[in-house]
Amino acid sequence: MKRLLVLVTLLFSFSFFNILGIRPQLLPQHFIFFFLSLAAFFLVRRAGFRFFYENTHVWYAVFIGLLVVTYVIGFEARGSRRWIDFGLFNFQPSEFFKVFYALYFAKFLTDNARILDEWPVIIKMTLFAAIPVLIVFLQPGLGSSLVYLVMFTTLILLSATPRRLIWRMYAPAALLAPLGWFFLK
Repeated sequence: MKRLLVLVTLLFSFSFFNILGIRPQLLPQHFIFFFLSLAAFFLVRRAGFRFFYENTHVWYAVFIGLLVVTYVIGFEARGSRRWIDFGLFNFQPSEFFKVFYALYFAKFLTDNARILDEWPVIIKMTLFAAIPVLIVFLQPGLGSSLVYLVMFTTLILLSATPRRLIWRMYAPAALLAPLGWFFLK
């Protein structure tokens, strides 16, 4: 843990001098966010990995709710609605959700390893993978949508999912992918 704190301190020092040279008026805000980040780090560390792993379904639901809230009431910047304004800072749920998305599907694939070749499990898994991809795509956030797809594909390839099933899932998607061109703005 000491090494991590040393690296974080070095990174903070680097960012401090960059901000000092570019926009010194942002330094107070930078210090606030640094100390809030340290507090969040120690809070997450104290909660432990098991807490997040055992509650992946709750985190998944919370972040799906935040993505929907962002889509409905988030403020628009550069043509997309990806941020929630909390006054002191802006929050982008799609970035934080990436960690919980990977954790959710890692747990899902581990818990269902013996029945990954059954269609109800495949349909449930695909539906739960597609929901955030579609919400983020509608914001529009093509880059983040693709990151979610790559994460899901990587987890599928690294899991115990039968290869023939992977071909059945991804061959139609690969054939239909060029139609996505017509939905881009």
